[in-house]
Amino acid sequence: MGDYIGVTSSADYVMPCWDDNRRIVYQAFAARFGPLRVSTALTSGWNLVSVPIIVSNFSRGAVWPTATSYPFAYGPTSYVPKDPVANGPGYWVKFDGNQTVTQNGTPLTAVSDSVYSGWNIIGSLSVPIAVSTVTAVPDTIIGSKFFGYNAGYFIADTIKPGSGYWVKAKTAGRIILDVASTANRPPSASTETLPAPPPPPPPAAPVLSCSNCSTPDANPSFTWTASSGAVSYLASRYVCNWIDGDCNGTASVIASTADLAFTDYSVKVFHKGPDGITPTYTYYYYVVAKDAYDQLSSGSNKKAVNTGNYQQKQAVLPPTEAQPLPTKTILRDSYPNPFNPTTIVHYALSEGVYVKLVVYDMLGRIVQVLVDEIEDAGYKTAAFDASGLPSGVYLYRMQAGSYVDTKKMLLMK
Repeated sequence: MGDYIGVTSSADYVMPCWDDNRRIVYQAFAARFGPLRVSTALTSGWNLVSVPIIVSNFSRGAVWPTATSYPFAYGPTSYVPKDPVANGPGYWVKFDGNQTVTQNGTPLTAVSDSVYSGWNIIGSLSVPIAVSTVTAVPDTIIGSKFFGYNAGYFIADTIKPGSGYWVKAKTAGRIILDVASTANRPPSASTETLPAPPPPPPPAAPVLSCSNCSTPDANPSFTWTASSGAVSYLASRYVCNWIDGDCNGTASVIASTADLAFTDYSVKVFHKGPDGITPTYTYYYYVVAKDAYDQLSSGSNKKAVNTGNYQQKQAVLPPTEAQPLPTKTILRDSYPNPFNPTTIVHYALSEGVYVKLVVYDMLGRIVQVLVDEIEDAGYKTAAFDASGLPSGVYLYRMQAGSYVDTKKMLLMK
């Protein structure tokens, strides 16, 4: 009798298989019973994870919809945010609370992942395999034990579906996982120090101040506290009718800067004349910090500016404060999330393009079209008002030229 294999099917049961040609038995089982469903138990905080099956959508929002961070790969010397992700590598991903993530797709029975000289995070297959069966090209490059993570590092003897593992390579090459491997590589005798700790958390929210937001005829000038790890700050504003107060309107990013200060030259603080006229509009400003991994902080406190000269346009800045355009098109997380009843979807366009941004329910029905037009390059936002909708998870999908991404948001009433 050959080796035992346990496979979880789409019906959540396990079929025992014994055969010397393990990949053929496994693939035959998958062909008979259809797509697999692989569940991975996760802990609150950082987890080393991977994509153990071939899925139809490798975007981070589809693979790990409840994640609270970007997926971070490693190499060659630092963490790199990845979206979309792929079969083969492993990733650090952060979650709030202990939970189980389930992924559906086609069985992954073998993968060959390129590795750098030094530490690497590798992924997994759809079934467990022994570390001793892992092979490499060149065959002598594996230079350490395999380390898993569960609130701390441990030495792994099994590559489990959905998990990620650190391993050190003596030189660049490839590490191969294969359910059909009959290799019996002896354990590494390496006594290397442990690999790097998880990535840093997102920056803390800045604290926003305004020195002249009540000074008649002044251009409002803002300063904010530095956030540890931040490399830039996104200053945003939205406008409401003065009499209505804070309407939580659709915000626009009006400045992206590494500085801790910004002046909005397109707005003047309302000056009450002798006739006692009240202001017409109120601008609400807030700032978000961004780190080198493209992680965003939560929004700062807001500052309000009453004005009578509402202009629905981007700020016109002096030449010394010119705003750089985004270098890539990307759909960012909505804020706040969870939300009730409104949230702001942030996105960036590296070029002028036709944009369609649509909110769906979990049955795939269109709930609301947020954007359906050609937009110029820049930092953008769109507001989603779910006042008349039930609590639950909603999807928002952006298509901008060839770029397509889908993310999730949670309405909690």
